Amino acid sequence: MSDGSVQKVQEAGYTDEQVVEMIANVALTTFSNYFNETIGTEVDIPAVEPVHT
Repeated sequence: MSDGSVQKVQEAGYTDEQVVEMIANVALTTFSNYFNETIGTEVDIPAVEPVHT
């Protein structure tokens, strides 16, 4: 994330701690997705069809 992006998020009212937490959550989710894709984890929940309104 660039300094300008961080500044815009802070100007929206988020604290430094919240920005770090957002970045950490994205990193964790990305790692988890790559890990599960690599080991071939099977999804054990039914697929959900989109609802058009």
